Amino acid sequence: MLQIRKGCRPLKRKWTALLLTICLGLALAVFSAGSGSAAETQVKPAADRAKKHALTERFLRDLAGVLGEEAVGEAFNVPAVSPAWRALPPGGLGRGGAAEEEAGAPLKKKIVCFGDSNTYGYCADPSDCADGGGRFNEHERWTCLLQEALGENYLVLEEGLSGRTTAFRDPQLAGMSGLEAIVPCLMRHEPVDLLILMLGTNDTKPHLHAAPAQIAEGMEQLARRAVSAPVWRSGRANILIIAPPHIGEGIHLYPGWAGACQGMPEKSSALAALYAELARRCGFAFLDAEGLAEFNRTDFMHLTRLGHRQLAAALAELVPMLL
Repeated sequence: MLQIRKGCRPLKRKWTALLLTICLGLALAVFSAGSGSAAETQVKPAADRAKKHALTERFLRDLAGVLGEEAVGEAFNVPAVSPAWRALPPGGLGRGGAAEEEAGAPLKKKIVCFGDSNTYGYCADPSDCADGGGRFNEHERWTCLLQEALGENYLVLEEGLSGRTTAFRDPQLAGMSGLEAIVPCLMRHEPVDLLILMLGTNDTKPHLHAAPAQIAEGMEQLARRAVSAPVWRSGRANILIIAPPHIGEGIHLYPGWAGACQGMPEKSSALAALYAELARRCGFAFLDAEGLAEFNRTDFMHLTRLGHRQLAAALAELVPMLL
């Protein structure tokens, strides 16, 4: 029986490399053969690569224990003392351990929250924000609170952009059309289990000249574009449309909107009924946030810190029923 002493010098570098390569190749071949066919398993490529990487590290460590770290380092042109090998638990990652368990875990249920400044977390009243700035922090935004409420089996993805519309291009601010951004956004997060759309507030701006029915049509175009994206884990789109709270009449008193907000509250208050009909007709879920989530009394069109908590609480009950 061939015996190789730890750190033995007689082995030539090229033969050491060949021996290591053969052993590692056989190990990966066994791993691939045991992973099953596509019909038998739904192991994702990322998890597959993570397991192979873990197996590679395990074999490098185990072989380093036999041949010596210096021999392995010279053969593969890596440092003789590898922190990765020393950080592994006894027996390597292939024999248990948190890393292998995490790599083999199924992907979390992904919820993409696509919206405007109320999804971004804009704070119009710095005194209402814990950091005293212009954005609610990770302990205040409804998306983050929803993540906390749902737990580790879900992944809430925040895709809020201040000024975003359903489908209208804003001549005063480029790149605001949600219709043009939705597919690339969803493809970044593939596979997707649920898409939450909360838009329409910016569509009411006078210079966009959009009536409530046109805004609802923009929402339908946006939702249908999302349906067509090849990103849905189940193979079927799952969309929740949220009608934002109504813009308050007090917006006329806000200096930033003085003289430029005609018709906005009226248009805003008409959207919920139109969105509800759209959702019913197209088979989407629907939630009316009016009276559910509080708007501030500063600019009358953004959620307060309390409003974020209220919306998160409502969604924490609704979302599990949609998945």
